[in-house]
Amino acid sequence: MSTTRALAVALALAVVLAAVPTASADGLAQLSFTPAVQTVEAGETFTVDLLLQSTPQIASGAYKVGVVVAYNATLVEAVAIEEGDFLSRGGVETFVNRSEIDNRQGFLVYDLERDFEDGGVAGLGTLATVTFRARETAPDATFDLRYLGARILLTDGEFQQVAATPATVTVVANPDAPAEDPAPSIPTELLVGGAVLVGVVALFGGMLLFVRRL
Repeated sequence: MSTTRALAVALALAVVLAAVPTASADGLAQLSFTPAVQTVEAGETFTVDLLLQSTPQIASGAYKVGVVVAYNATLVEAVAIEEGDFLSRGGVETFVNRSEIDNRQGFLVYDLERDFEDGGVAGLGTLATVTFRARETAPDATFDLRYLGARILLTDGEFQQVAATPATVTVVANPDAPAEDPAPSIPTELLVGGAVLVGVVALFGGMLLFVRRL
């Protein structure tokens, strides 16, 4: 995608973000991270759980969930994504549709589902656990780990709307770290509200539901 086209996509998606109502989170599914705040040293490996609180719906529950998580790729890199227990409750088999990490642009995509015939689930659970590693040459800095987009498909065919809360990660520099070239990242003009938009527009077959941020 060219820079001009990517910028046009970013601006268009910014309009979508701006149009999302700032309503109360009551009745919405809740996405969050745990720990919500943590401090790591350069070169250190750490984990973050992606938590989902899905509210019960009449005669339905969530059976398919997908999220996009954005992070600062100049400070940390994602290493692995491990499935959590949210959709596998009751010993139901699950299927991972997408599990992708982009440490150049600073986002990851995770999309999975359980067998529709086994019904949906609601309540609080861990969608996935992500392992990160702070870059050896990262400076002292703090950044937000946030949900860029999400979708929750219910067994009645409807999508549940989502609210999300970011996490804060502080990286402490290693004064003895050898100098090296910084990690590549996307141009700053392609960032909207700190959220990476390039390369995400095709997510979920062209349909991306942006989260409401608390």
